Amino acid sequence: MTSPLVAIVLLNYCGAVHTNECVTSLKQLDYPNAQIIVVDNASPDDSVAQIQAEHPDIHLICAKTNGGFSAGNNIGIRYALEKLDAAYVWILNNDTLIPPDALTALVAQAQAHPNTLIGSLILNTDGSFQTVGHRINRKRWRPRAYKLADVSDGQILETLCGCSILVPRQVFETIGLLDEAYFLYLEDTEFCLRASQAGFPAVLALNSKVFHKGGVSTESKKALVSYYCQRNRLIFTQQFATPNQFKMLYIYHCYYRRIYSKLTTLFSNQSDARLHHKARVRGLQDFMKGVVGKCPHEAELI
Repeated sequence: MTSPLVAIVLLNYCGAVHTNECVTSLKQLDYPNAQIIVVDNASPDDSVAQIQAEHPDIHLICAKTNGGFSAGNNIGIRYALEKLDAAYVWILNNDTLIPPDALTALVAQAQAHPNTLIGSLILNTDGSFQTVGHRINRKRWRPRAYKLADVSDGQILETLCGCSILVPRQVFETIGLLDEAYFLYLEDTEFCLRASQAGFPAVLALNSKVFHKGGVSTESKKALVSYYCQRNRLIFTQQFATPNQFKMLYIYHCYYRRIYSKLTTLFSNQSDARLHHKARVRGLQDFMKGVVGKCPHEAELI
């Protein structure tokens, strides 16, 4: 069986140490036809110099601005499709370590299940289970993680974890790239559902293992996570739910969820609780104003 070209897209933002470790592990892959693309998302540190020094043989692209996870990956995806003519694009988090057979297992599953997205088994660095993807609770429109006991190799999942997704080029040619409105969080869920609606379901390659450190780029910005989760959940629900479902969720967030969050801050002396409440309120307000992309309140939420 032939080995189609796979372009591996990593997004770096002030994480050169993790990116270099990931690229080093990727260079040990036993898959014979892969190209590594690193997109630096306008890091203000010396990430580009560090990556160039350690891995001068990869494709390194410097974004002019930090447009978020989707926009940064889209730069790499376009390069993979237009410049390299890749058959598949492997969207991969930079804070991962990859066993030699991980990509071989993904491609084997892709060839066994044409016209699908293929996801990996995501493990913590100690080897324990982390995730594979999510179901969507359609009463509250929240992602709910699959348990390892509930999944099997080759199983169709509702959504995959964006930490590792192998995407055939025809998917991008049919539905477009990642949605840049999200900036950060839920963009992988949105992409999987949009692909599924177009006839490209998500399939699990249980033998493709990816070790994920997790939370590297957002560990010090947890209030921003609250902002994006609040705003993007409403964007996501408006896109996929029925009008009545969206109306009920919108009322829930405008009244009950907002009041509950405020009461939590009143009975807590922790500044973090107040900051998270502020972030959720900003997310709700920005959704109502139609604000998408990067949070305009970042300075006050850090």
